[in-house]
Amino acid sequence: MKKIFASIYAVAIAMSSAFAEVITTEYFFDEDPGFGKGYKAGVTTNGTIKFKAKVRNLNNGFHTLYVRGKNYDGWSHCVAIPVTMFEKSSEIVGSEYFFDVDPGEGKGKFVETSVDATAAITINENDLSKLKPGFHELFSRALSSSNTWTSPFSTPYVYLPVVGQVKRAEFYIDKDPGEGNGKPASYFGSNVAFQINTGTMREGNHTLYIRTQDQSGNWNVDYGIPFVFSYATGSVHWRDNVSLSPNPTMFNFDVNIDDKTGSRANISIVARSGKVVAEEVQQSTQTGKININVKDLAPGDYQVIVECAGETSVRHLVIKR
Repeated sequence: MKKIFASIYAVAIAMSSAFAEVITTEYFFDEDPGFGKGYKAGVTTNGTIKFKAKVRNLNNGFHTLYVRGKNYDGWSHCVAIPVTMFEKSSEIVGSEYFFDVDPGEGKGKFVETSVDATAAITINENDLSKLKPGFHELFSRALSSSNTWTSPFSTPYVYLPVVGQVKRAEFYIDKDPGEGNGKPASYFGSNVAFQINTGTMREGNHTLYIRTQDQSGNWNVDYGIPFVFSYATGSVHWRDNVSLSPNPTMFNFDVNIDDKTGSRANISIVARSGKVVAEEVQQSTQTGKININVKDLAPGDYQVIVECAGETSVRHLVIKR
């Protein structure tokens, strides 16, 4: 099956001010091969980089292009750029993307392309201004020179609120790669946003973890969300049935559990040190709300772990006084 592009040009703002003097840069698609093991991307000019990326081995559909740089202090975090590969039936003159509901052909956000290059899908705060926090689908399709559109590809897109001032955000699925080693997530105001590639995901139950770094350099797990992936349909069924309110809190908060089975719930509050500092057992979640008193806990960041109906969810709790 012939692919639309033999190469793509990408322009990425890959380095922060701390990485102004970059020695080398590299890129890779979807899965991290390890530091120094990606494809060489070239040198930066005023914090930007332009290069040809090899895409011959990519399957049709959504992928994520990651770019990072290295200076004498080490490697930077990655910049993530959504990329779509289409089958080439005729010359491609452009593409468009949209969220959730198809607005009609030609009514999405248009991205100019050429035969051997595609502009990166750059999703910014304006694109997300009308998007409600939660779980979404990102779609992309291409326009040919004969003025016909391809069928759209789709990928899960996550847009969720986080607590506190965030310096960096990342996510991982199931296995923790270590703080700072997850896949990068964009941060807009009080929300994190990212797409999830499902091309190599195994079918069945998984857990998505979202982790943020505060201005002091401390990492907090903001979410642990169970989901089920269907390989046959390529769809994700989210089991996001836990929320905390108010958060931040002073002396008490509610654990809201959307569970109609009336299952038993085990709730643990874990300090940053990893020590369990409070526990609560609710024999039935029929009421959907469990009030937790934290007046004896010191102000700070905590993880709230909720085990209910065979699933485990995690939320980030902040106590402020």
